[in-house]
Amino acid sequence: MPDTARKPFARHTAAAVSRQSEKRRTVYRRMAWLAAATVLAYLMAHFLVMHAVLGNGPENRLATTMAEAVAIALLPLLILLGYGARTHAWGLWVLLVLCGGMALYNRIAP
Repeated sequence: MPDTARKPFARHTAAAVSRQSEKRRTVYRRMAWLAAATVLAYLMAHFLVMHAVLGNGPENRLATTMAEAVAIALLPLLILLGYGARTHAWGLWVLLVLCGGMALYNRIAP
């Protein structure tokens, strides 16, 4: 190879590749965490609305409308709780316990 040929400016070393793969894994882990928190928060809001419908009947529009308003107001807070509390995964555990509790309550209470 002649001396006039240009050499690449940056070579990918093993350390740089491992840092990139670690960053990529971190991003994917956070995306999965956010997706799980969103799904559990939506389920919690859905169970809240279904409790209002099952408890008061579908013809009681006021209770259903109020439950929908409360569910919409709680949805961002539940997502924030599930995603923001990543220490020891307690945010997802809290959402999972809340969803399980509402599902059991909807089964038992109506």
